[in-house]
Amino acid sequence: MPTDAWQELAAIQDALLALPEDDFAARAPLLARRDALREVARSSPMSADDERSDEDLAAEAMSLERAIEAHVAGRIDLVQQAGSSLAAGAGSDGWGGVQLNQAVDAAQGLGRMQARLRRIREVLAERDG
Repeated sequence: MPTDAWQELAAIQDALLALPEDDFAARAPLLARRDALREVARSSPMSADDERSDEDLAAEAMSLERAIEAHVAGRIDLVQQAGSSLAAGAGSDGWGGVQLNQAVDAAQGLGRMQARLRRIREVLAERDG
């Protein structure tokens, strides 16, 4: 994937982080473009990272780290959601929150972001070592 496409992907991640989560009209085209760019990245050979500069890879890694942190910060807090164990009743075991967190993780591509971040770190580590 060309460097300018990686830069566009990083810019889209930054733009998504800057938007309110409930601004669906503004987020929809960015998410569609992000998904299209990710598909191109998936179909590109992994050696394409070898052609990119350390600075470019580091910028993408930083953008991914911010996106992952923002995603994790937005998860349902299972401890707070459950409340006091004395007041717990039927269905208060937190399983619903776990399932919601997992569904949102999958929908937002958390696993793909984490895998991409690991790959970038591997490439940078190989260059340093």
